[in-house]
Amino acid sequence: MIADKKIFHLEDKYSSSQELPLIDSGNSSSENESQDSDFLPSVKKRQKKSSNLQKSPRVSLQNHSIQLTSDLDPELVAIAQGRRSGRLHFKTPGKNKSKPKEPTLSIEDLKATSLKYPDYYWKEKFLFPECEGPIQHISKQNPLELLPVSITEQGPIIGIELSDCGSMLATFSSTGSIKIWDTESFSLLKKIRDHSEENIEEFYVGQFTPDGKYILAAGKLKNRKKWSKTDDDNHILPSSLKIFDIVSGKCVARLGGHIEEIICVKKVVYNESNYWITTSQDGYIRKWPMADDWVTPSGESTVFEDGVSCMVFGVSFLPDTANRFFIAACDERVKLFDMKTSKIVKSFEQIYSSYCDCAKFIQLDESFELSLKTGDLEDSKPPQPKTKAAYFLTRGVELLDSENNSVSSIPNTVTLHKLIYPSIDDGEFILEEVKRFHHEDYLSNSWLIRISSNGNYVFAPTYNGQVFIFHIPSGKVTGILRDHQNIEVRDVKLHPFKKLLFTCSDDGVVFVYTQTSPEITNQD
Repeated sequence: MIADKKIFHLEDKYSSSQELPLIDSGNSSSENESQDSDFLPSVKKRQKKSSNLQKSPRVSLQNHSIQLTSDLDPELVAIAQGRRSGRLHFKTPGKNKSKPKEPTLSIEDLKATSLKYPDYYWKEKFLFPECEGPIQHISKQNPLELLPVSITEQGPIIGIELSDCGSMLATFSSTGSIKIWDTESFSLLKKIRDHSEENIEEFYVGQFTPDGKYILAAGKLKNRKKWSKTDDDNHILPSSLKIFDIVSGKCVARLGGHIEEIICVKKVVYNESNYWITTSQDGYIRKWPMADDWVTPSGESTVFEDGVSCMVFGVSFLPDTANRFFIAACDERVKLFDMKTSKIVKSFEQIYSSYCDCAKFIQLDESFELSLKTGDLEDSKPPQPKTKAAYFLTRGVELLDSENNSVSSIPNTVTLHKLIYPSIDDGEFILEEVKRFHHEDYLSNSWLIRISSNGNYVFAPTYNGQVFIFHIPSGKVTGILRDHQNIEVRDVKLHPFKKLLFTCSDDGVVFVYTQTSPEITNQD
Protein backbone atom coordinates (compact mmCIF):
# COMPACT_ATOMS: atom_id res chain seq x y z
CA MET A 1 0.00 0.00 0.00
CA ILE A 2 1.15 3.57 -0.58
CA ALA A 3 2.45 5.21 2.57
CA ASP A 4 0.14 7.91 3.99
CA LYS A 5 -2.55 6.83 1.61
CA LYS A 6 -4.98 9.48 2.83
CA ILE A 7 -3.70 12.94 3.60
CA PHE A 8 -4.86 14.03 7.02
CA HIS A 9 -2.18 16.51 8.03
CA LEU A 10 0.81 17.18 5.83
CA GLU A 11 4.16 18.70 6.75
CA ASP A 12 7.12 19.58 4.56
CA LYS A 13 9.73 16.87 4.31
CA TYR A 14 12.39 19.42 5.21
CA SER A 15 11.62 22.43 7.38
CA SER A 16 12.46 25.81 5.97
CA SER A 17 15.26 26.21 8.52
CA GLN A 18 17.11 23.12 7.38
CA GLU A 19 19.78 23.19 4.72
CA LEU A 20 18.78 21.15 1.72
CA PRO A 21 21.21 18.23 1.29
CA LEU A 22 23.28 17.76 -1.80
CA ILE A 23 22.25 14.56 -3.53
CA ASP A 24 24.72 11.89 -4.56
CA SER A 25 23.31 10.60 -7.83
CA GLY A 26 24.84 7.19 -7.29
CA ASN A 27 22.64 4.32 -6.15
CA SER A 28 24.08 4.16 -2.64
CA SER A 29 22.69 1.65 -0.20
CA SER A 30 21.06 2.65 3.06
CA GLU A 31 22.12 -0.49 4.92
CA ASN A 32 24.70 1.49 6.88
CA GLU A 33 22.18 4.09 8.00
CA SER A 34 21.87 4.13 11.76
CA GLN A 35 18.62 6.06 11.94
CA ASP A 36 15.14 4.63 11.54
CA SER A 37 13.90 7.86 10.01
CA ASP A 38 13.67 8.73 6.30
CA PHE A 39 16.65 7.71 4.20
CA LEU A 40 18.79 10.77 3.66
CA PRO A 41 21.55 11.22 1.10
CA SER A 42 25.07 12.06 2.11
CA VAL A 43 25.68 15.74 2.75
CA LYS A 44 28.68 17.38 1.16
CA LYS A 45 29.54 20.54 3.05
CA ARG A 46 30.88 23.46 1.11
CA GLN A 47 34.22 24.56 2.59
CA LYS A 48 35.84 27.92 2.02
CA LYS A 49 38.98 27.74 -0.03
CA SER A 50 42.15 28.81 1.80
CA SER A 51 43.62 32.06 0.55
CA ASN A 52 46.76 31.41 -1.50
CA LEU A 53 46.92 34.85 -3.07
CA GLN A 54 50.41 36.40 -3.31
CA LYS A 55 50.92 39.73 -1.60
CA SER A 56 51.24 42.78 -3.81
CA PRO A 57 54.68 44.36 -4.21
CA ARG A 58 55.41 46.65 -1.24
CA VAL A 59 56.60 50.17 -2.06
CA SER A 60 58.24 52.35 0.65
CA LEU A 61 59.28 55.99 0.38
CA GLN A 62 62.59 56.86 2.04
CA ASN A 63 64.06 60.35 1.44
CA HIS A 64 61.90 60.59 -1.64
CA SER A 65 63.65 57.59 -3.21
CA ILE A 66 61.56 54.62 -4.15
CA GLN A 67 62.68 51.31 -2.71
CA LEU A 68 61.20 48.40 -4.66
CA THR A 69 60.98 45.25 -2.59
CA SER A 70 59.97 42.82 -5.32
CA ASP A 71 60.91 42.12 -8.88
CA LEU A 72 59.38 44.44 -11.43
CA ASP A 73 59.85 45.19 -15.08
CA PRO A 74 63.46 46.52 -15.53
CA GLU A 75 62.22 49.41 -17.68
CA LEU A 76 59.90 50.58 -14.91
CA VAL A 77 62.67 50.24 -12.30
CA ALA A 78 65.12 52.29 -14.40
CA ILE A 79 62.64 55.12 -14.87
CA ALA A 80 61.65 55.09 -11.19
CA GLN A 81 65.29 55.36 -10.09
CA GLY A 82 66.06 58.17 -12.53
CA ARG A 83 68.39 56.12 -14.67
CA ARG A 84 66.22 56.50 -17.73
CA SER A 85 63.88 59.22 -18.87
CA GLY A 86 61.09 59.13 -21.30
CA ARG A 87 57.45 58.48 -21.39
CA LEU A 88 55.81 55.13 -21.05
CA HIS A 89 53.24 54.38 -23.68
CA PHE A 90 50.55 51.93 -22.59
CA LYS A 91 48.59 50.36 -25.39
CA THR A 92 44.92 50.36 -24.61
CA PRO A 93 43.28 47.17 -25.86
CA GLY A 94 40.45 47.65 -28.28
CA LYS A 95 36.89 46.88 -27.26
CA ASN A 96 35.87 43.27 -27.68
CA LYS A 97 33.37 42.96 -30.44
CA SER A 98 31.39 40.12 -28.88
CA LYS A 99 28.61 38.50 -30.83
CA PRO A 100 25.07 39.18 -29.69
CA LYS A 101 23.94 36.59 -27.17
CA GLU A 102 21.70 34.01 -28.76
CA PRO A 103 18.33 33.61 -27.07
CA THR A 104 17.75 30.55 -24.89
CA LEU A 105 14.34 30.22 -26.51
CA SER A 106 14.15 31.23 -30.15
CA ILE A 107 10.59 31.24 -31.45
CA GLU A 108 11.70 30.66 -35.04
CA ASP A 109 13.95 27.77 -34.02
CA LEU A 110 11.15 26.25 -31.94
CA LYS A 111 8.73 26.45 -34.89
CA ALA A 112 11.28 24.90 -37.24
CA THR A 113 12.13 22.13 -34.79
CA SER A 114 8.48 21.30 -34.12
CA LEU A 115 7.92 20.98 -37.88
CA LYS A 116 10.99 18.79 -38.24
CA TYR A 117 10.04 16.60 -35.27
CA PRO A 118 6.22 16.65 -35.06
CA ASP A 119 4.64 14.95 -32.08
CA TYR A 120 1.81 12.44 -32.39
CA TYR A 121 -0.16 13.21 -29.25
CA TRP A 122 -3.84 12.28 -29.62
CA LYS A 123 -3.24 11.07 -33.20
CA GLU A 124 -3.04 7.35 -32.46
CA LYS A 125 -6.52 6.77 -33.87
CA PHE A 126 -5.27 7.86 -37.30
CA LEU A 127 -2.49 5.25 -37.17
CA PHE A 128 -5.11 2.49 -36.94
CA PRO A 129 -7.93 3.58 -39.29
CA GLU A 130 -9.31 0.04 -39.43
CA CYS A 131 -10.31 0.27 -35.75
CA GLU A 132 -13.61 1.71 -34.52
CA GLY A 133 -12.03 4.70 -32.82
CA PRO A 134 -11.93 5.76 -29.17
CA ILE A 135 -14.75 6.73 -26.84
CA GLN A 136 -15.76 10.27 -27.74
CA HIS A 137 -19.23 11.06 -26.37
CA ILE A 138 -21.18 9.77 -23.38
CA SER A 139 -24.90 10.29 -22.81
CA LYS A 140 -28.07 8.48 -21.74
CA GLN A 141 -28.48 7.31 -25.31
CA ASN A 142 -24.84 6.29 -25.52
CA PRO A 143 -23.78 5.04 -22.06
CA LEU A 144 -20.72 3.18 -20.89
CA GLU A 145 -21.30 -0.54 -20.42
CA LEU A 146 -19.34 -2.75 -18.03
CA LEU A 147 -17.76 -5.80 -19.67
CA PRO A 148 -17.95 -9.17 -17.86
CA VAL A 149 -14.18 -9.74 -17.67
CA SER A 150 -11.87 -10.69 -14.80
CA ILE A 151 -8.67 -8.66 -14.43
CA THR A 152 -7.56 -8.99 -10.82
CA GLU A 153 -4.59 -9.00 -8.46
CA GLN A 154 -4.03 -10.23 -4.91
CA GLY A 155 -3.31 -6.68 -3.76
CA PRO A 156 -3.91 -3.06 -4.76
CA ILE A 157 -3.40 -2.20 -8.43
CA ILE A 158 -1.73 1.21 -8.35
CA GLY A 159 -1.18 1.74 -12.07
CA ILE A 160 -2.16 0.49 -15.52
CA GLU A 161 -0.55 1.08 -18.92
CA LEU A 162 -1.33 0.23 -22.56
CA SER A 163 1.25 -0.84 -25.11
CA ASP A 164 1.84 1.41 -28.12
CA CYS A 165 0.06 -1.06 -30.39
CA GLY A 166 -2.90 -1.16 -27.98
CA SER A 167 -3.02 -4.96 -27.83
CA MET A 168 -1.61 -5.32 -24.28
CA LEU A 169 -2.58 -3.91 -20.90
CA ALA A 170 -0.14 -4.01 -17.98
CA THR A 171 -1.17 -3.85 -14.32
CA PHE A 172 1.28 -2.79 -11.59
CA SER A 173 0.60 -3.99 -8.07
CA SER A 174 1.90 -3.18 -4.60
CA THR A 175 2.47 -6.92 -4.23
CA GLY A 176 5.51 -6.54 -6.51
CA SER A 177 4.00 -8.18 -9.57
CA ILE A 178 3.28 -7.11 -13.13
CA LYS A 179 0.58 -8.77 -15.21
CA ILE A 180 0.22 -8.48 -18.99
CA TRP A 181 -3.30 -8.84 -20.40
CA ASP A 182 -4.69 -9.18 -23.93
CA THR A 183 -7.03 -6.26 -24.72
CA GLU A 184 -9.03 -8.36 -27.19
CA SER A 185 -9.77 -11.47 -25.12
CA PHE A 186 -8.78 -9.95 -21.73
CA SER A 187 -6.89 -13.14 -20.92
CA LEU A 188 -3.69 -13.16 -18.85
CA LEU A 189 -0.62 -13.36 -21.08
CA LYS A 190 2.22 -13.16 -18.56
CA LYS A 191 2.89 -12.64 -14.87
CA ILE A 192 6.23 -11.01 -14.09
CA ARG A 193 8.11 -10.70 -10.81
CA ASP A 194 11.76 -10.07 -9.95
CA HIS A 195 12.53 -13.31 -8.10
CA SER A 196 16.09 -12.17 -7.43
CA GLU A 197 14.92 -9.21 -5.32
CA GLU A 198 15.57 -9.87 -1.63
CA ASN A 199 13.71 -6.82 -0.33
CA ILE A 200 10.02 -5.92 -0.33
CA GLU A 201 9.05 -4.47 -3.70
CA GLU A 202 5.94 -2.54 -4.69
CA PHE A 203 5.24 -1.50 -8.28
CA TYR A 204 3.33 1.73 -8.90
CA VAL A 205 3.99 2.65 -12.54
CA GLY A 206 5.48 1.34 -15.77
CA GLN A 207 5.83 1.65 -19.53
CA PHE A 208 6.13 -0.62 -22.55
CA THR A 209 9.03 -0.14 -24.93
CA PRO A 210 7.81 0.96 -28.40
CA ASP A 211 8.35 -2.52 -29.88
CA GLY A 212 6.39 -4.18 -27.06
CA LYS A 213 9.23 -6.59 -26.21
CA TYR A 214 10.08 -5.12 -22.82
CA ILE A 215 8.25 -3.49 -19.96
CA LEU A 216 9.58 -1.09 -17.35
CA ALA A 217 8.31 -0.98 -13.78
CA ALA A 218 9.11 1.13 -10.75
CA GLY A 219 7.74 1.97 -7.34
CA LYS A 220 8.87 1.47 -3.77
CA LEU A 221 11.59 -0.77 -2.31
CA LYS A 222 11.60 -1.54 1.43
CA ASN A 223 14.15 -3.23 3.69
CA ARG A 224 12.74 -6.57 4.73
CA LYS A 225 14.81 -6.61 7.94
CA LYS A 226 14.63 -2.99 9.10
CA TRP A 227 11.69 -1.05 10.54
CA SER A 228 11.11 2.71 10.33
CA LYS A 229 9.29 4.28 13.27
CA THR A 230 8.74 7.45 11.26
CA ASP A 231 6.98 5.66 8.39
CA ASP A 232 5.47 2.97 10.63
CA ASP A 233 6.59 0.59 7.89
CA ASN A 234 9.68 -1.16 6.66
CA HIS A 235 12.63 1.16 6.01
CA ILE A 236 12.58 2.70 2.51
CA LEU A 237 15.51 1.92 0.22
CA PRO A 238 16.67 3.63 -3.01
CA SER A 239 14.39 2.60 -5.88
CA SER A 240 15.45 1.46 -9.34
CA LEU A 241 13.75 1.49 -12.69
CA LYS A 242 13.61 -2.18 -13.73
CA ILE A 243 13.35 -3.44 -17.30
CA PHE A 244 11.85 -6.89 -17.92
CA ASP A 245 11.77 -9.11 -20.98
CA ILE A 246 8.07 -9.82 -21.48
CA VAL A 247 8.56 -13.28 -22.98
CA SER A 248 11.06 -14.63 -20.43
CA GLY A 249 9.90 -12.49 -17.53
CA LYS A 250 13.52 -11.84 -16.52
CA CYS A 251 14.87 -8.50 -15.33
CA VAL A 252 17.44 -7.49 -17.95
CA ALA A 253 18.42 -4.01 -16.70
CA ARG A 254 18.23 -1.73 -13.68
CA LEU A 255 18.52 2.06 -13.70
CA GLY A 256 19.37 3.38 -10.24
CA GLY A 257 19.58 6.94 -8.98
CA HIS A 258 16.47 7.88 -6.99
CA ILE A 259 16.65 7.49 -3.22
CA GLU A 260 12.90 7.11 -2.63
CA GLU A 261 9.80 5.88 -4.45
CA ILE A 262 9.54 6.36 -8.21
CA ILE A 263 6.00 7.49 -8.95
CA CYS A 264 6.11 8.31 -12.66
CA VAL A 265 7.95 7.08 -15.75
CA LYS A 266 7.53 8.42 -19.30
CA LYS A 267 9.24 7.65 -22.58
CA VAL A 268 10.08 10.48 -24.94
CA VAL A 269 12.14 11.14 -28.06
CA TYR A 270 13.86 14.51 -28.03
CA ASN A 271 16.31 15.76 -30.66
CA GLU A 272 16.55 12.24 -32.17
CA SER A 273 17.53 10.72 -28.81
CA ASN A 274 15.54 8.33 -26.63
CA TYR A 275 14.91 9.11 -22.97
CA TRP A 276 13.13 7.65 -19.98
CA ILE A 277 11.89 10.41 -17.67
CA THR A 278 11.32 9.49 -14.02
CA THR A 279 9.96 11.43 -11.06
CA SER A 280 10.23 10.52 -7.43
CA GLN A 281 9.15 11.20 -3.90
CA ASP A 282 12.76 12.31 -3.34
CA GLY A 283 11.86 15.56 -5.16
CA TYR A 284 13.91 14.97 -8.31
CA ILE A 285 13.29 14.45 -12.02
CA ARG A 286 15.80 12.38 -13.98
CA LYS A 287 16.26 11.76 -17.69
CA TRP A 288 17.94 8.55 -18.82
CA PRO A 289 19.44 8.51 -22.35
CA MET A 290 18.80 5.16 -24.00
CA ALA A 291 19.93 3.28 -27.09
CA ASP A 292 17.58 2.34 -29.91
CA ASP A 293 16.40 -0.76 -28.02
CA TRP A 294 15.23 1.42 -25.08
CA VAL A 295 16.97 -1.07 -22.76
CA THR A 296 20.67 -0.16 -22.98
CA PRO A 297 21.71 3.16 -21.40
CA SER A 298 23.68 5.40 -23.76
CA GLY A 299 24.96 7.65 -20.98
CA GLU A 300 24.55 8.72 -17.37
CA SER A 301 21.24 10.02 -16.08
CA THR A 302 20.81 13.77 -15.63
CA VAL A 303 18.96 15.50 -12.80
CA PHE A 304 16.82 18.49 -13.73
CA GLU A 305 17.92 21.48 -11.68
CA ASP A 306 15.23 22.52 -9.25
CA GLY A 307 16.48 22.01 -5.72
CA VAL A 308 13.36 22.98 -3.83
CA SER A 309 10.69 20.40 -4.72
CA CYS A 310 9.80 17.96 -1.98
CA MET A 311 7.86 15.52 -4.21
CA VAL A 312 7.45 15.28 -7.98
CA PHE A 313 4.39 13.28 -9.05
CA GLY A 314 4.35 13.27 -12.84
CA VAL A 315 5.21 15.01 -16.10
CA SER A 316 3.39 15.89 -19.32
CA PHE A 317 5.04 17.25 -22.48
CA LEU A 318 3.91 20.43 -24.20
CA PRO A 319 2.44 19.77 -27.65
CA ASP A 320 4.09 21.32 -30.70
CA THR A 321 7.46 21.94 -29.02
CA ALA A 322 9.28 18.86 -30.37
CA ASN A 323 9.24 17.49 -26.80
CA ARG A 324 11.58 20.21 -25.57
CA PHE A 325 9.36 21.42 -22.70
CA PHE A 326 7.27 19.62 -20.11
CA ILE A 327 5.27 20.50 -17.03
CA ALA A 328 5.73 18.60 -13.78
CA ALA A 329 3.33 18.26 -10.86
CA CYS A 330 5.58 19.30 -7.97
CA ASP A 331 4.34 19.62 -4.40
CA GLU A 332 1.31 21.97 -4.52
CA ARG A 333 1.94 23.50 -7.99
CA VAL A 334 3.19 22.84 -11.53
CA LYS A 335 6.59 23.79 -12.90
CA LEU A 336 7.92 24.10 -16.44
CA PHE A 337 11.18 22.35 -17.41
CA ASP A 338 13.46 22.42 -20.46
CA MET A 339 14.86 19.17 -21.91
CA LYS A 340 17.61 21.10 -23.70
CA THR A 341 19.09 22.77 -20.62
CA SER A 342 17.87 20.30 -17.95
CA LYS A 343 16.74 23.32 -15.94
CA ILE A 344 13.53 24.74 -14.61
CA VAL A 345 12.01 27.45 -16.79
CA LYS A 346 9.28 28.69 -14.50
CA SER A 347 7.49 27.79 -11.28
CA PHE A 348 3.82 28.75 -11.35
CA GLU A 349 1.55 29.82 -8.51
CA GLN A 350 0.22 27.34 -5.96
CA ILE A 351 -2.88 25.48 -7.17
CA TYR A 352 -3.78 23.27 -4.19
CA SER A 353 -3.11 23.69 -0.47
CA SER A 354 -1.29 20.36 -0.10
CA TYR A 355 -0.32 18.40 -3.23
CA CYS A 356 -0.83 18.65 -6.98
CA ASP A 357 -0.32 14.99 -7.85
CA CYS A 358 -1.40 14.89 -11.51
CA ALA A 359 -1.01 17.18 -14.54
CA LYS A 360 -1.89 16.20 -18.12
CA PHE A 361 -2.14 18.09 -21.39
CA ILE A 362 -5.34 17.44 -23.30
CA GLN A 363 -6.55 18.10 -26.82
CA LEU A 364 -9.09 20.89 -26.54
CA ASP A 365 -10.53 22.79 -29.48
CA GLU A 366 -10.00 26.56 -29.31
CA SER A 367 -13.67 27.06 -30.18
CA PHE A 368 -14.51 25.63 -26.76
CA GLU A 369 -12.89 28.56 -24.92
CA LEU A 370 -16.00 30.74 -24.78
CA SER A 371 -18.25 27.78 -24.01
CA LEU A 372 -15.97 26.82 -21.14
CA LYS A 373 -17.03 30.04 -19.43
CA THR A 374 -20.67 30.21 -20.56
CA GLY A 375 -21.48 26.51 -20.72
CA ASP A 376 -23.28 27.12 -24.01
CA LEU A 377 -21.75 25.47 -27.05
CA GLU A 378 -24.21 27.06 -29.48
CA ASP A 379 -23.16 30.60 -28.53
CA SER A 380 -19.47 29.87 -28.87
CA LYS A 381 -17.65 31.16 -31.91
CA PRO A 382 -14.18 30.29 -33.15
CA PRO A 383 -11.81 32.91 -31.74
CA GLN A 384 -9.60 35.08 -33.88
CA PRO A 385 -6.02 33.91 -34.42
CA LYS A 386 -3.88 34.73 -31.41
CA THR A 387 -0.92 33.58 -29.38
CA LYS A 388 -0.39 29.83 -29.37
CA ALA A 389 -1.61 28.01 -26.26
CA ALA A 390 -2.24 24.53 -24.89
CA TYR A 391 -4.65 23.21 -22.26
CA PHE A 392 -3.96 20.84 -19.41
CA LEU A 393 -5.75 19.40 -16.37
CA THR A 394 -4.58 19.08 -12.79
CA ARG A 395 -5.99 17.49 -9.68
CA GLY A 396 -4.79 17.77 -6.12
CA VAL A 397 -5.10 17.26 -2.40
CA GLU A 398 -6.14 19.85 0.18
CA LEU A 399 -4.91 20.21 3.74
CA LEU A 400 -7.25 18.96 6.45
CA ASP A 401 -7.83 22.05 8.53
CA SER A 402 -11.14 21.61 10.33
CA GLU A 403 -12.86 19.25 12.78
CA ASN A 404 -9.58 18.40 14.52
CA ASN A 405 -7.76 18.11 11.18
CA SER A 406 -10.07 15.34 10.00
CA VAL A 407 -11.68 17.11 7.03
CA SER A 408 -10.75 19.88 4.63
CA SER A 409 -12.62 23.14 4.39
CA ILE A 410 -11.54 23.33 0.74
CA PRO A 411 -13.52 21.11 -1.65
CA ASN A 412 -11.73 18.75 -4.02
CA THR A 413 -11.59 19.96 -7.61
CA VAL A 414 -10.11 19.21 -11.01
CA THR A 415 -8.72 22.33 -12.69
CA LEU A 416 -8.47 23.18 -16.38
CA HIS A 417 -5.54 25.47 -17.23
CA LYS A 418 -4.45 27.35 -20.32
CA LEU A 419 -0.70 27.67 -20.93
CA ILE A 420 0.07 30.54 -23.30
CA TYR A 421 3.30 30.15 -25.25
CA PRO A 422 5.71 33.10 -25.61
CA SER A 423 5.50 35.06 -28.86
CA ILE A 424 8.96 36.65 -28.65
CA ASP A 425 12.43 35.24 -28.06
CA ASP A 426 13.02 34.40 -24.39
CA GLY A 427 9.47 35.45 -23.62
CA GLU A 428 7.49 34.10 -20.69
CA PHE A 429 5.05 31.22 -20.56
CA ILE A 430 1.82 32.45 -18.96
CA LEU A 431 -0.57 30.20 -17.04
CA GLU A 432 -4.28 30.97 -16.76
CA GLU A 433 -6.93 29.08 -14.82
CA VAL A 434 -9.93 28.42 -17.07
CA LYS A 435 -12.34 26.30 -15.06
CA ARG A 436 -12.71 24.14 -11.95
CA PHE A 437 -14.78 20.96 -11.94
CA HIS A 438 -16.50 20.09 -8.69
CA HIS A 439 -19.42 18.20 -7.19
CA GLU A 440 -20.39 17.92 -3.54
CA ASP A 441 -20.02 14.13 -3.71
CA TYR A 442 -16.65 14.26 -5.47
CA LEU A 443 -14.32 13.15 -2.65
CA SER A 444 -10.73 12.73 -3.75
CA ASN A 445 -8.52 14.00 -0.93
CA SER A 446 -5.95 11.24 -1.29
CA TRP A 447 -2.81 10.82 -3.34
CA LEU A 448 -1.63 9.03 -5.65
CA ILE A 449 -4.68 9.34 -7.95
CA ARG A 450 -4.56 10.06 -11.70
CA ILE A 451 -7.20 11.64 -13.90
CA SER A 452 -7.74 11.15 -17.63
CA SER A 453 -9.52 12.94 -20.47
CA ASN A 454 -10.48 12.54 -24.12
CA GLY A 455 -10.87 16.29 -24.65
CA ASN A 456 -14.64 16.19 -24.11
CA TYR A 457 -14.78 14.71 -20.61
CA VAL A 458 -12.70 14.50 -17.46
CA PHE A 459 -12.57 11.08 -15.78
CA ALA A 460 -11.81 11.80 -12.12
CA PRO A 461 -11.42 8.96 -9.57
CA THR A 462 -12.29 9.30 -5.87
CA TYR A 463 -11.09 7.67 -2.66
CA ASN A 464 -14.45 5.94 -2.12
CA GLY A 465 -14.58 3.73 -5.21
CA GLN A 466 -16.15 6.09 -7.74
CA VAL A 467 -15.14 7.76 -11.01
CA PHE A 468 -16.81 11.09 -11.81
CA ILE A 469 -17.26 12.00 -15.47
CA PHE A 470 -17.32 15.79 -15.95
CA HIS A 471 -18.42 17.31 -19.27
CA ILE A 472 -15.67 19.85 -20.06
CA PRO A 473 -17.67 22.59 -21.89
CA SER A 474 -20.56 22.67 -19.41
CA GLY A 475 -18.74 21.55 -16.26
CA LYS A 476 -21.68 19.29 -15.40
CA VAL A 477 -21.46 15.70 -14.19
CA THR A 478 -22.36 13.40 -17.08
CA GLY A 479 -22.13 10.18 -15.07
CA ILE A 480 -20.56 8.37 -12.12
CA LEU A 481 -19.00 4.90 -12.24
CA ARG A 482 -19.63 3.06 -8.95
CA ASP A 483 -18.35 -0.48 -9.50
CA HIS A 484 -15.23 -0.49 -7.31
CA GLN A 485 -15.32 -1.08 -3.58
CA ASN A 486 -15.33 1.84 -1.13
CA ILE A 487 -11.60 2.48 -1.56
CA GLU A 488 -9.21 4.51 -3.74
CA VAL A 489 -9.56 4.30 -7.51
CA ARG A 490 -5.98 4.93 -8.63
CA ASP A 491 -5.91 5.27 -12.41
CA VAL A 492 -8.06 5.64 -15.52
CA LYS A 493 -6.97 4.84 -19.07
CA LEU A 494 -8.78 5.41 -22.36
CA HIS A 495 -7.82 3.18 -25.26
CA PRO A 496 -6.55 5.48 -28.05
CA PHE A 497 -8.37 3.74 -30.92
CA LYS A 498 -10.85 1.29 -29.36
CA LYS A 499 -14.01 2.02 -27.40
CA LEU A 500 -12.52 0.84 -24.12
CA LEU A 501 -12.10 2.51 -20.74
CA PHE A 502 -10.04 0.93 -17.93
CA THR A 503 -10.10 1.76 -14.21
CA CYS A 504 -7.97 0.25 -11.43
CA SER A 505 -8.24 0.42 -7.67
CA ASP A 506 -6.81 -0.61 -4.32
CA ASP A 507 -9.46 -3.34 -4.33
CA GLY A 508 -7.20 -5.25 -6.77
CA VAL A 509 -9.60 -5.11 -9.72
CA VAL A 510 -9.51 -3.54 -13.18
CA PHE A 511 -12.94 -2.78 -14.63
CA VAL A 512 -13.37 -2.45 -18.39
CA TYR A 513 -16.11 -0.34 -19.97
CA THR A 514 -17.18 -0.08 -23.59
CA GLN A 515 -19.86 1.39 -25.86
CA THR A 516 -21.90 -0.76 -28.19
CA SER A 517 -24.51 1.68 -29.50
CA PRO A 518 -23.77 4.28 -32.20
CA GLU A 519 -22.36 7.49 -30.79
CA ILE A 520 -24.58 10.55 -30.64
CA THR A 521 -22.53 13.72 -30.80
CA ASN A 522 -25.04 16.32 -29.60
CA GLN A 523 -24.77 17.21 -25.93
CA ASP A 524 -27.42 18.29 -23.44
